Parts: sequence; structure tokens; C-alpha cells
Amino acid sequence: MKRIVTLIVLLFLIGSVGFISYSYLTIRNGGRVYFMKKDTGTFDRVYLDVSGWSFVDYGMHPKISAFLASRGIHRKGDNWKKKLKIKMDSAKKELDSLRDKASEN
Repeated sequence: MKRIVTLIVLLFLIGSVGFISYSYLTIRNGGRVYFMKKDTGTFDRVYLDVSGWSFVDYGMHPKISAFLASRGIHRKGDNWKKKLKIKMDSAKKELDSLRDKASEN
């Protein structure tokens, strides 16, 4: 009896994975996973990793770009303003310290 229950659970899991693969495109963006409904059911494209995509890649796949944009998902690394501010602050501190040393001499 235990084997029959195990077999039923296993078949249910395999069927569920098959249905999800047939109906949805699994998109991974970093550590997050999203499921995009396919227009027509097919096993053509099942999984897609967009972690390392550039602007060109997003431009070549407008449906995927629109789906991710509708979810409010942006590329990692687009926080360049924060990075630039940190670099500018550190450069300003270094220039201030150099000016102080020059005024002492």
C-alpha cells in the first residue's frame, strides 16, 4: 500500500511539473523566479535565466521585457546613481584630506 501511495504522489508531481513546463515559461532573475504564461502551450522554451542580460537582450525579447516591467522588476546594477554618489563622496573626502595636508605644509 505504501508503494502505491508513493507512486501516486510521484506521478502527481511529474504531471504537475509537465503541466507547468507546457503552460508557463520559468524566468529566473537573480535569486527570484517568475512564471510567465505562454501564448500557446509548448515545450519549446521552458526555462530562461535573465540575470546577465544587457539592454540588447531585453530589446530582442519584447514580451519578456514587458512581463518583467509589469512586475516592477528592473535590472540589477541600475542603481548607478547610488554608486556614483558613493564614489563622488569618497573622492571629495580624499581631496579634502589632500588640501588639508597641503595647507599644513
